[in-house]
Amino acid sequence: DTTVGQVMSTAPERLSVSDTTVGDVAMLCVRDSASLIAIVDEQGCIVGTLRQQDILMPARADSSGGASSPR
Repeated sequence: DTTVGQVMSTAPERLSVSDTTVGDVAMLCVRDSASLIAIVDEQGCIVGTLRQQDILMPARADSSGGASSPR
């Protein structure tokens, strides 16, 4: 009988799709050990999410000469 509100983080991080850089997300992931970041539009509606590994996969592929991430 546990509710979603009881198990989710109290203040999930939300960043704007129009003015947030990949670097901003990377710093947030490292600084706060954030596992999931919600990306929102101008109205505050979630348009997607990013995980730390979403950012690291393309960087690893680029440094190894491989193909970029499919995301």
